[in-house]
Amino acid sequence: MPAWTPGKNSKGENMDVQMTLPINFVLSGIENPKAENIPGAFCVVAYPPKESSTNTPQGDVPYTVVEQMPEYEGGVVALNKFIGSNVKYPADAIEKGITGTVMVKFIVTKAGDIKDATVIRGISESQDKEAIRVVNSMPKWIPGKQKGIPVDVFYVLPIRYVLEAGGIKSKPNTTSPAQGDGPFTVVEQMPEFEGGQSALSKYISDNLKYPKDASEKGIQGMVVVRFIVTKTGDIKDATVIRGISESQDKEALRVVNSMPKWKPGKQKGVPVDVWYTIPFRFVLQI
Repeated sequence: MPAWTPGKNSKGENMDVQMTLPINFVLSGIENPKAENIPGAFCVVAYPPKESSTNTPQGDVPYTVVEQMPEYEGGVVALNKFIGSNVKYPADAIEKGITGTVMVKFIVTKAGDIKDATVIRGISESQDKEAIRVVNSMPKWIPGKQKGIPVDVFYVLPIRYVLEAGGIKSKPNTTSPAQGDGPFTVVEQMPEFEGGQSALSKYISDNLKYPKDASEKGIQGMVVVRFIVTKTGDIKDATVIRGISESQDKEALRVVNSMPKWKPGKQKGVPVDVWYTIPFRFVLQI
C-alpha cells in the first residue's frame, strides 16, 4: 500500500498507530449484506465472476457460468454433427494408434464469435492442432447472457478421437462411443443440475471456499474439473484436468463431489452416463 496520512496525538504530533484492517472473504455472485457493513472490507472472489454489466467492458476476464449459457446454433445435435463432419483424424495419429479426448477451452463473445481457443488437455500435437482448427472454424454461436445482456463466456468442449478395431478410422465424435468405451461426451439431452445453470452457479458460490494458503500466496487462475454424471444422476470419477495448486484443486473436487443428484443426460430418450466439465475461477479482488 502507498503511504497513509499518519495518526496524530493530542498535541498534533505524528505518531505510530496500530491499525486493524478487515479482509472479508466473499463469494461473488451472491448477496452478502455482512460485507456491506464492514467499512473498508476487501473482497476475495472464488467463483463465479462478479455479476456486473461492466465486467467485460472494464477488461475483466469473461464469465465462466451465466444465467443463459452460450449455445451452438441448432443445439447439441447440430454441434455434434458439425464436429463429426469436420474433424479429421491426423495420419500420424492413426499410424501410432493414438486415441483419447482433446479438451479445448475458448471464449464465446457477446457477439457469438469464437476466440482465444486453447488446448487445456491434449493427446498429441497433430490432434490438438486439428481440434483447435475445428473450433476456430465454427460459425457464430448464440451468445451467453447475464441478466438479459450478452456477455463473453468461457466454454470447454471435449473432442474425442476413436479408432475402430483393426485400425480403421472412425469419425472423431462426441456422441455414442463403441460399447465399453466409456461414457458419452455430448448427447441429445445433456445432464443438468437441478434448477439449471443459475442454481448450479449459486450452489458453487455457496460452497466453494478460497483456500487460506492460496490466498496468502496470491495464487489465482482456473481449475477445470471433469466428471461423469451417471444415468442415475450421481457424480463420479471427478478429476482435475487443469489445476493451479494442490489446495485449490482439492477444493474444486470437494465441491463437485458434494453436489446433489443431477438430471441425467439422455441419448435417444434413454438415460446414459455423460462426461461433464466445469471450470472454477479463483480470483483475488481488491
